[in-house]
Amino acid sequence: MLLKKFQDWIEIHREEKIIIVKMLELCASISTCRVGGGYRDDLSFVCNHQCCEPRDHLDFVDSKIIDDPESYHKSICDYYNLPSDRTAILETAANMNNASIETMQFRDVEVTAVCTGGVECNSMAAGDPAAVYETDDRFEIIDGNDVPHAGTINLMLFINHRVSAVALLDCVMTATEAKAAVLRELGIYSRYSDSMATGTGTDQILVASRGGSGLMLSSAGKHTKLGELVGLVSLKALRETLIWQNSLSPNVQCSCMTHLGPLCADAEVFCEGVGRFLTSEQAALFTKNLSSIDLDPPTVAALAALIHVREKCMWGVLPTGCVKEMLVAQGAMVAAAVSGKFCETPAFIQELSVEYVSIDAQEFASFVYRSFALGFDAKWRK
Repeated sequence: MLLKKFQDWIEIHREEKIIIVKMLELCASISTCRVGGGYRDDLSFVCNHQCCEPRDHLDFVDSKIIDDPESYHKSICDYYNLPSDRTAILETAANMNNASIETMQFRDVEVTAVCTGGVECNSMAAGDPAAVYETDDRFEIIDGNDVPHAGTINLMLFINHRVSAVALLDCVMTATEAKAAVLRELGIYSRYSDSMATGTGTDQILVASRGGSGLMLSSAGKHTKLGELVGLVSLKALRETLIWQNSLSPNVQCSCMTHLGPLCADAEVFCEGVGRFLTSEQAALFTKNLSSIDLDPPTVAALAALIHVREKCMWGVLPTGCVKEMLVAQGAMVAAAVSGKFCETPAFIQELSVEYVSIDAQEFASFVYRSFALGFDAKWRK
């Protein structure tokens, strides 16, 4: 099915589990596709293909995707009647029906983005521990308990101008920064470390520019209008596709559980942790009302500030000698927000000061639980 035709040189089609972009004119491209990738000036088709479901499906997927990508590439091309030698394919677990197609223009320069994305299972930060090591003929699993999961952000960009090879790389860099910015805005944490995610473990990108004659754009840095369009259209497309694929929007992310990220496995663990500092009756009441506490904006704000102070300490921005004072002050604000009794903040500081406080993940999580319990106890104290 033809979805859209842009710039009189690309047609965007969707069939079954694939989006096919047909080039109606000569183009230059650069991509991370394992087959058909790198710098090319002879592509006729670029595709985004759903190769599996986002959860628990990798064991059932054709192993040729990893072990024999050339054969897998040819099988997809044969199925959809595409010329394998002039086709590049990005793979993902995302639903093609959740793809976002966005276009922005300034004067005669137009940039179109086609984006799919899923981050619920495979979000990662640059520098996270690796799961595989590539040998001569295969990818060796380094840690059997930490195998890669499904979840990918795939971005295709199309520019209606001639663009130099250098500028194509500029576009890749700018679009990648846009991706990291969206994940930061949404508060997405890595599934593999205690860091904010900068992408997923299997992200792919393709940038294509129109061929022919005329002015060749030589730069897509952030000071250039092309760079601005690439950044804006990438931001917009990724934000939209994550809403459809993962229901991720700024207001949905207004949640204490979301901000806790890897510090707390789930709501049950959180309630158990807080409950350790409450009576059994209070703990039961807290658990039954977790939703309203979790989504309370002042509480989310206070917890976000507390977590950010910890991160600043971890990064060395704040001195380790002041960790306790800084965390206690922010923990008192969490208690004040939970209770609604901001006038008692000095008392909360005094009570939390007797606690052992550390930026260690386990000990910090316990301090968070203590702060919530202190506020909940004060909220209903007669």
